[in-house]
Amino acid sequence: MTSTFALLSHPDPDSVVAWRGSQPVTASRFLADVHALAARLPAGDHVFNACADRYRFAVGLCAALLCGKVSLLPSAQTPETVRQLAAFAPDVFCLHDDADCSVALPRFFYDASEPEPSAPLPVPDIPAERLMAYVFTSGTTGQPVAHAKTWGAMVRGARATAQRLGLADGRAWTLVGTLPPSICSDWKPR
Repeated sequence: MTSTFALLSHPDPDSVVAWRGSQPVTASRFLADVHALAARLPAGDHVFNACADRYRFAVGLCAALLCGKVSLLPSAQTPETVRQLAAFAPDVFCLHDDADCSVALPRFFYDASEPEPSAPLPVPDIPAERLMAYVFTSGTTGQPVAHAKTWGAMVRGARATAQRLGLADGRAWTLVGTLPPSICSDWKPR
């Protein structure tokens, strides 16, 4: 029997899952954005998500997961890092939200002008064993090392963190992250 985890754990379609400026984004809107992007992503099993907008980054990560693509998450976006990603996964394309993106990979522009959802979409269940991402070390001591992350491992890790922080009590919480991904990937609790 394959175990699955829901893409979102918010209780209803009107639950707020993110904020864009001063505007709340509901679960319904987030799911519509994820499904719309997933339907448009080009061929290729690997995605380098270079979206600078954090909401678009999250939508891109979930859209890739939804359609079975693996996100490549390096600690930097230098030309050398991009070259190494292309060597690691020759079919990789760059998902970006910058009209002036010059990443030396096939590029797919995330045009976020999607219509409002007409009806709430069901929250998809994702197999726990689905490969979600390769998270790369910085490579400061040599070649960056890829660490495979499955959806199940990410969900279990997020749930354990919520438990440790006292956020698993059934109330609605807002968590604000302020560290760049390169710092977060190397951070370890003391």
